[in-house]
Amino acid sequence: MSDEALPALEKMNKVSKTMVDMLDDLLDVSVIESGRLDLNLEMIDLENLFADRRETDILLASRKSIKIHQNIQDALPSVHADAYRVEQVLDNLLSNAIKFSIPDTMITISADRVDNTVQISVQDEGQGIPQEELAMVFQEFQRTTIKPTAGESSTGLGLAIVRHIIDAHGGRIWVESEVGRGSNFTFSLPITPAITQAE
Repeated sequence: MSDEALPALEKMNKVSKTMVDMLDDLLDVSVIESGRLDLNLEMIDLENLFADRRETDILLASRKSIKIHQNIQDALPSVHADAYRVEQVLDNLLSNAIKFSIPDTMITISADRVDNTVQISVQDEGQGIPQEELAMVFQEFQRTTIKPTAGESSTGLGLAIVRHIIDAHGGRIWVESEVGRGSNFTFSLPITPAITQAE
């Protein structure tokens, strides 16, 4: 392959991936809005889930020289959830943290038991979100004024999908952020099978 062709192919690959990601997000939104978000509920061992994902998370972050630190409570209880959907939530929050962080910073993934739930947080040292824009971050097709630090793409759907997934589990999600100091996205999942699914 010639030196001239390689940049063009890399750009085509990047655009194609953006289109696939957008289609995946639109399909998820369609399923959610139709009330057909089916959950395969089971008791999930979160410690194993975090251990399985650790190498993948580190690899993704290393592309921007970002370090991943896990702060997982010992003997973390299992949660009543859909493992695939929980991984989807974690993937979205982590990819956003990487996307909006500058190189050579740290992202911390934490998990602790709080009452009858497990609370999981993804905290970055990125740009942060203006207070007046926090209310829009979980809405469809909404973007803040903060831009990705390496030209990454965003559909404006990921966090809305995450919110719907957590709602379907009977949990909740919220964000704390300060411009210049980073963001901390936290969600809770029930330990016991007290769940209301979309019919």
